[in-house]
Amino acid sequence: GGQTTDGFSVSAFNISANSTAGMSDCQKTQQNNNGQQTKQTVINGITFYEDILSDAGLGHYVSINSFRTYYAGKCYTIDADIESHVGNAPHWGGLDPSFLAMMSGKLNKILSTFKFTN
Repeated sequence: GGQTTDGFSVSAFNISANSTAGMSDCQKTQQNNNGQQTKQTVINGITFYEDILSDAGLGHYVSINSFRTYYAGKCYTIDADIESHVGNAPHWGGLDPSFLAMMSGKLNKILSTFKFTN
């Protein structure tokens, strides 16, 4: 859609497959820099291991919900990203929480349709 707000850059999905990571690495529980632990999330009957990550630098910020699952000998990762940049400097305090919730909802709706095909 055409929704936007001050500082919004892009929202996107990145999907990758790693054939060298074993099942235990793919399903590893970890703790992010905010103290949040990996949690299990079921999407379309598939168990994923979800981590909430973020990073920033030079006026750019990215929020990532990262989902991993082991399927057919590969570790698949789906990253749902929302990226922003400094808007209305010097008083910009980040993306509006209601806009961020709306964009996360849109990404989650798309993610809910994910499935493997043979």
